[in-house]
Amino acid sequence: MLFDVIRHFLSLQRSQWFDKKKLSQIQAKKLASIISHAYNNVAFYRELYSSIGLNNSPRIEELPLITKEIIRAVPTEKLVSRGVITEEHQVSYTSGSSGMPLKIIKNDREAWYSDALRLRSLLAQGAKLTDKICTIRPVPIDKDFQIYRVTEKRRFYGFLKTSRVRPVPLSPDMRKHVELFKMWRPQVLSTFPSYLVRLIDFCRSSETHLTFRMIRTQGELLTEQTRKIIEEFFQTRVFDSFGAAEVGHIAWECPTRVGYHVNSEAVFMEVLRDGTPASPGEEGEIYVTTLYRYTMPFIRYNLGDIGVILNDECPCGRGLPLISRIYGRVVDIIVRRDGVPVFPLTVLYTLQEIEGLHRFRVIQRSDYVIEVYIKPRQGLEDAVATEVEKRCRLLFPNTPFIIKTTDQFQDDKIKFRPIVSYVKVS
Repeated sequence: MLFDVIRHFLSLQRSQWFDKKKLSQIQAKKLASIISHAYNNVAFYRELYSSIGLNNSPRIEELPLITKEIIRAVPTEKLVSRGVITEEHQVSYTSGSSGMPLKIIKNDREAWYSDALRLRSLLAQGAKLTDKICTIRPVPIDKDFQIYRVTEKRRFYGFLKTSRVRPVPLSPDMRKHVELFKMWRPQVLSTFPSYLVRLIDFCRSSETHLTFRMIRTQGELLTEQTRKIIEEFFQTRVFDSFGAAEVGHIAWECPTRVGYHVNSEAVFMEVLRDGTPASPGEEGEIYVTTLYRYTMPFIRYNLGDIGVILNDECPCGRGLPLISRIYGRVVDIIVRRDGVPVFPLTVLYTLQEIEGLHRFRVIQRSDYVIEVYIKPRQGLEDAVATEVEKRCRLLFPNTPFIIKTTDQFQDDKIKFRPIVSYVKVS
């Protein structure tokens, strides 16, 4: 496993410095391969492409655009490659940030390549192989802390992960995290912008001093205002990254921070406006095609985010294309009646695992009452509502909540906000 990660990493270290022409040639070869594989081995794509008269080697622009709604309506067995046994593969879920969580299947080789992509960006941003890296990740509210840690340690840098990379569940109890930071003294902190804002508030109120050599953000929209707050408090640079469970690590900021470098060896990205390519500097919807995930391919898939393609050359010298201003991952923090915040990704990861829950949205009124809107699959209405109520009691103890079944979910060009709170976080 470690050998495979290193092998991929060394290859990626070389290719990031290729010129755009060579990277485009590599990408075109991988693109043709994944499209041919999907047509010949994935029932969903074969049926879709055959229905509109396409063969197994069409041009990318001929292929239909895919949305999360379309994928959600297809059984998992028709989305994975022929011969894949789900129980023998890694299973994860999207964060539910669109209000429509998806089940994702990948094999170990694909996970190792994804790890190599993350390692490349981490080292480019200033991390070292010897650094202690603390990753704050969401975990469903009903999952055991120790079980979560053990399963997370099975991947990434192999034996290095157990000693140098420590995943920690999101928790409203900042004291536990501060104690860990002081005891373990990680040089790198990788987490979500909303978490960092809460951590800063806690440190100020408790007069706690923490230092990190580097901070990396992910999973949510990082505004320039939030970046400035984090950098001024911790006196270090913040680097943002962009990814999705469906396709893995997509783009990241290098030290110049003029934009996000797209991992063009791993994903083919399109920025489309009304279905056609947006001009450089023009906003458009982000569509991606995975180039290495053959187990469950996503081709011309709408992430639900808005971005801007840059034609500029990065001063760093990398040939990887640039994208600017990624919008759409704005989420609020729910506040319990006792004043304890509930991080948005904890809510998303807790609800996303409910079998039969097609869509959901959580809105907290200014009087602390939480309204949970759900769209269950037909025939599972009662079971889904019961499970949602059970998990909401765990998420929001001593806080009133109301569960409402609805078919009405507003979709905007800017990404759907699954969590909205009108309670001010103190």
